[in-house]
Amino acid sequence: GDFYHLYQTGRTLANLRYFKEAQNYLEQTASAWDGQGEPPPEVNPSLWSHSLILLSHVTTKLGKFDQAQEALFALCRARPTYGPGRSHLGRFFYEAGNYVDAAKQFSKALAWGCGDKDWGADPAKNAFIAASMLAKSLENTGELQKASAAWRTAVSLNPQHPEPYVALAESYMAGGDKVHAKEFLERAIALAPAHRRAKNLYGALEVS
Repeated sequence: GDFYHLYQTGRTLANLRYFKEAQNYLEQTASAWDGQGEPPPEVNPSLWSHSLILLSHVTTKLGKFDQAQEALFALCRARPTYGPGRSHLGRFFYEAGNYVDAAKQFSKALAWGCGDKDWGADPAKNAFIAASMLAKSLENTGELQKASAAWRTAVSLNPQHPEPYVALAESYMAGGDKVHAKEFLERAIALAPAHRRAKNLYGALEVS
C-alpha cells in the first residue's frame, strides 16, 4: 500500500506492456489523493500526476477511452496549470480527431511548461513535441498562419530537427513562395540527408 512502490510497480508494468495489471496499481496510486487541497505527506504531486498520465495511457491501450479521458480530466482539475497534463490531454484529443480542443491544450502546455524532472519529462523535448502537435492541430483546423507560427516555435526549441523545416517549406510552397520553400528544404536535407519527403519536395521544386 506504499504510494511510491505502487507508483513504481504500475509504471514498470506499463513499460512492460502489462496494461491490465498496470491499471490496477495506477488506480491505487491515483486514489492516494482526491485532488482537493494539499496532498498527503506521502504523496509526491509529480508522481501522482504521472500516475494519472500513465493510467490514461494504459486504459487507452485497453480500449477504455472514457476512463482514459477521465484520468486526464481529473489531473487537470486537480492541477489546472500543470503543463504535462495539458500536453497529454492535447494528444488524447488529437488522436480522437478533436483538433480544436487539442490546439487549446497544447497552447496551455506551452504557456505553463511541459517538463517535470521528478518523473523524467524533459522540458525542452516535451515543449518541442507540444509545439509540433500544436502546429499539426492548427493545420487540421485550417489555421495555416497560426500553424506556421507554431512550427517556427518548434524550430526555436529544436533547430536540429528536420520536420519543422519540411512543414514550413510545404507552407511556402502552398503560397507559391518557392525561394523560401527551397531554403527550408535545404536546411532539412542538411540535417537529415535521407529524409524522403524533403527530397521529394525539393525535387518537385527543381522540376517546376
